[in-house]
Amino acid sequence: ISQPFWPAYITQERFEKAKNLKACITAGIGSDHVDLQAACEKGVTVAEVTFCNSISVAEHVCMTILNLVRNFVPSNQIYSDGGWNIADCVKRSYDVEGMSVGTIAAGRIGLAVLRRMAPFDCELHYTDRHRLSPEVEKELNLTFHETAEDMVKVCDVVTINCPLHPETE
Repeated sequence: ISQPFWPAYITQERFEKAKNLKACITAGIGSDHVDLQAACEKGVTVAEVTFCNSISVAEHVCMTILNLVRNFVPSNQIYSDGGWNIADCVKRSYDVEGMSVGTIAAGRIGLAVLRRMAPFDCELHYTDRHRLSPEVEKELNLTFHETAEDMVKVCDVVTINCPLHPETE
């Protein structure tokens, strides 16, 4: 059993060593850390326990957005080093309010990110192979973009919330 934050990289070499391996299970979404071709050749099942940590991931994404926009890490370092020149801390710190925030993919995680960012009064954007319902777009005041290239042109912050595979690469 593996999980996305500390994945066990299951390579062809590891499959060769694990003669009795029957399944590779990811407690989360994504199996790009598993050599799927080698798994097929060895008859090993590769499975994901989807949605088990989608909310945690969405909250982590929002926390990361806020940390980056508010320049938290460098400001915390200034304080930790014994300084507290407020001008140094805020010179690259911004409010997320009014920013354009977009997500590439609006599935379980991407939509959860958009829902959590809505109270910050951001302009919310998304792109996805499957457009959300008009009701959800209206509820969250979302702007849909046909392509990621079009969306990134108007966004201050972009998060990618899709698994890595040939179609999303």
